[in-house]
Amino acid sequence: MDFVDMVCCLRFPPNHVLKSYRTDSHLEMYRILSTFCYHSNALSFKHKRGAGSYCLVGNRGIGMSATLVNFTAICEHIYPKVIPIYISYHNVSKCRYLQELSILDIAHDVLIEKGYSFRPEGTPFMQILNVLKRNDKRIVIFVDEIDALYTVDPTTNLIIANHVVSVLAELATIGNDDSGLISALLCGSSSMIELLISNEARLYPSVSSTFPLANVSPNMNRTKFRALRIRSFPPTCVDVARKVLNTLDEGLIKVATFVTGAIPRHLHQFMLLNILGTRPINPLTLDPRLEKLKDDLYNLLFSKNDTLMNSLCTNGELDIEKVKTGDWVEGFKPLSPVDINVSFTFTDLLTLNDNNYITLVGQAPHYLIYPVNMYSLFLSKYGVDSATVNFMAETRKAIEGYVPAPIVEKKKRNGLSSIYTLLFKL
Repeated sequence: MDFVDMVCCLRFPPNHVLKSYRTDSHLEMYRILSTFCYHSNALSFKHKRGAGSYCLVGNRGIGMSATLVNFTAICEHIYPKVIPIYISYHNVSKCRYLQELSILDIAHDVLIEKGYSFRPEGTPFMQILNVLKRNDKRIVIFVDEIDALYTVDPTTNLIIANHVVSVLAELATIGNDDSGLISALLCGSSSMIELLISNEARLYPSVSSTFPLANVSPNMNRTKFRALRIRSFPPTCVDVARKVLNTLDEGLIKVATFVTGAIPRHLHQFMLLNILGTRPINPLTLDPRLEKLKDDLYNLLFSKNDTLMNSLCTNGELDIEKVKTGDWVEGFKPLSPVDINVSFTFTDLLTLNDNNYITLVGQAPHYLIYPVNMYSLFLSKYGVDSATVNFMAETRKAIEGYVPAPIVEKKKRNGLSSIYTLLFKL
């Protein structure tokens, strides 16, 4: 049994089984989290200021939050000296708990809940370090949705904004600590995180308008919270759908990839028939300038792939059988920045990527630009009509005929000790 097997079969409250996929992105995240906690457990961050702080960045919907929750649940079973704490700031503007408690308050409460006693000595931060030192323990704090903190607007929510600024200052203190006893790993989906934590976002009006707290937030120092980027895969990556859907039906795998762009969250919703409407899956409304840029990019993408996209139709209607058998997976041609003949900035592209309108693959400035999924590209040209309605009806039938792949038994290993040798071989 390897590490991901443990996460997949671990049972917490009764009848609840944690779900974990085996896509390359998920395995990469588990490697990072495992390595981070391995070094914390071994006290490797001691006397290395900033070494125990990282920032994990990945596209929305790839499963970062679920992976963090799963890893938090299993962490102490593998690293007995590590006390993991998971905090999500997704609803910080609505959750009173997050608006009142600091990071150190939460850490204090977790230690009390686990039965550790405090002595009234020094600052709250020093009290926590002393508890950890006396008991040979470490704390690893996973801070999810860190970018949500920067969306708090101090002009309308001054009290919440002041609290958030103090939370960021606490994280800066943790990132600067060299005791090796307390570490923090931030996580978010915005490509602007590096600008946010280094207090450089205020230099870009389009970014600071989306993240208004950036104008008053502290500099958390990019060299301490170094960004680790989870790789992005193109929306033609059938391997992701194959691993998420766990089926041998290659036709269904291709249809699912066509509709969802191989985003794990959307693939899960796809199988639940939750995204088979007639609109693309895009969460936010764009301002007019970005809306026009998105339309221009989709027009360029369709023009570059006009013959290929039209080959998926029969008598002007999107044909599910041609989607299943067509060569769009290998034959689709993305844009590069040099193909774009309209005014844009890389910040514009990152904003469209972060909001699931396009998918950027590769490293700046040599991004490859894809639509978020092939179905959205098709709709941008043909619109919502009977062609797409019929396609979705056929897709529903394909999902209803879903057959999971047979379970293949794996050799079992004895105990948790074998996990240590497997963590870096995932």
